[in-house]
Amino acid sequence: THRRVRLYKYGTDKPLGFYIRDGSSVRVTPHGLEKVPGIFISRLVPGGLAQSTGLLAVNDEVLEVNGIEVSGKSLDQVTDMMIANSRNLIVTVRPANQRNNVVRNSRASGSSGRSTESSLPSAAANAPGS
Repeated sequence: THRRVRLYKYGTDKPLGFYIRDGSSVRVTPHGLEKVPGIFISRLVPGGLAQSTGLLAVNDEVLEVNGIEVSGKSLDQVTDMMIANSRNLIVTVRPANQRNNVVRNSRASGSSGRSTESSLPSAAANAPGS
């Protein structure tokens, strides 16, 4: 099941209030189980717009940003897409609590051991011509 969430910033400087990270989930394919890269919500900022909807949660997988699929895109590309649409952002997610096949230990899954996380602050969202 997918969920489409609209974050509409009207007359507010409140940040979008969430961070995203690289990760992977395991999917069943005709060839067996496959690890598929994806973009996931890593953190919700208390009092932020995302948390106030009650519709987004940590580990939700981001599938689309304003109707554009994020599959195959880098974390930086997805961050840029979100910032460009930050005044009226529509995020389609696969909720974490409905995904039985998520690799839960993502911190240990990367060979480099580093965690890449990208924030979507209001300052960057309001920066002219970036």
